[in-house]
Amino acid sequence: MNQNYQVKKSELSLASASLRDAFTYDPLWNHIFLGPNKDLRMDAFLMMNLLYASKYGKVYATSSDFEGVIAWIPCEKGKMTLPRLIFSGAMMMASRLTKEDIKKLEQLAQTIDMHKREITYKKSYDHLILIGTQIKYQNQGYGKHLIQALINQADHDKRWIYLETESKESVKFYEKFGFVISKTLTFDQNVLLWLMIREPQQ
Repeated sequence: MNQNYQVKKSELSLASASLRDAFTYDPLWNHIFLGPNKDLRMDAFLMMNLLYASKYGKVYATSSDFEGVIAWIPCEKGKMTLPRLIFSGAMMMASRLTKEDIKKLEQLAQTIDMHKREITYKKSYDHLILIGTQIKYQNQGYGKHLIQALINQADHDKRWIYLETESKESVKFYEKFGFVISKTLTFDQNVLLWLMIREPQQ
């Protein structure tokens, strides 16, 4: 676990499987992906984001065993336009989601976007879109190892880091690395969301 492993495009399905395991008890994704074929729909969503991040940002794993995975996108490429979705291959995965999935994901984006724009206004930042460790590897330092690499790069480049989380435990984890809560929201009258940001440090 000395150095993170850059995930190849051909390995994104392994990264997706690792993240799906990590999110087994996640309140937000369990709220969105209800009903039949939940795992397949979740995989499609994760692959959509991983394909996009692989093209326009970064996707790393803790090792080739994929104990944990992280993906981030620079704000300059953060808007998932139709051409970018098509060019990255993410559009094909989006087509595998149900109409109800897409409706909920659009509602989620609407809940977040206005506040995100306010929080990140005039800031150069990286958006941490996915991070997770497989259940059997949790609390063993893998998450710390993953996020520290992003922090080191962001500090070097003098960039902020923005993220959303739906777990109080994750909030405490991020606070240890200098993230602060900028906004707390409620999605669909059911799921709490914390919007957090970290200022680059010398």
